[in-house]
Amino acid sequence: MTTNTTPKFRGHHKKLLLVSLLIITLTASMCTYALFVMQDETSTIEDDDTPDEIEPIRPESVRTKPVRNEVELRAAVRNAVGSTIIPLDKDIPLTFIFIIDSDKDITLTSNSATGFYKLIGANHVSTIIVETNGVLRLDTVLLKGAF
Repeated sequence: MTTNTTPKFRGHHKKLLLVSLLIITLTASMCTYALFVMQDETSTIEDDDTPDEIEPIRPESVRTKPVRNEVELRAAVRNAVGSTIIPLDKDIPLTFIFIIDSDKDITLTSNSATGFYKLIGANHVSTIIVETNGVLRLDTVLLKGAF
């Protein structure tokens, strides 16, 4: 009794190998094409293409000491003159509406290297009101509450 050691599907393996090589070639071609297309698109971007509406934090801004609670936050906003950056040192729950007056230019930021602090609104009331001509920027601060 002799056993046949040659595989029965030798032709099937050749087809599978050819299809695999075709897929690899197509994938490599698409990646190369995408790199060239992306390079052409990024080379046409100029500095003048940045939108004018986005205002970075100005270097002339005054930075206050970090605040840890609602009383300190309200005092820092009340005493703010010009463009003022107020860092939060922890999550701050509010007991009533937080109002930014019309003459204030306030930036709230988190004083954390690992995450964002929250400004937590009181239940069933608006969290923040920014009066006409008042400015409030949120930089790495999360809002939680009614808006």
